[in-house]
Amino acid sequence: MFQDRYKSEPVDDEEYFLTVLRFIHQNPVMAGFCREASDYKWGIYNDYFTDSGITDTEFALKMFTADKKK
Repeated sequence: MFQDRYKSEPVDDEEYFLTVLRFIHQNPVMAGFCREASDYKWGIYNDYFTDSGITDTEFALKMFTADKKK
């Protein structure tokens, strides 16, 4: 019943990392739980815009700029 439901794949490059991150953020929207990723209260999307300290966002944000406020 649950065979092959979950799997893992290595994330070897930045392009694939961003694809996986986008999927993680958009998954609640695609599942119909909310209209926008920011509306999903159990997601990590909003952690990228606040200093909640819950999610380590530094790695992903450094791909765009070294200045976190940007």
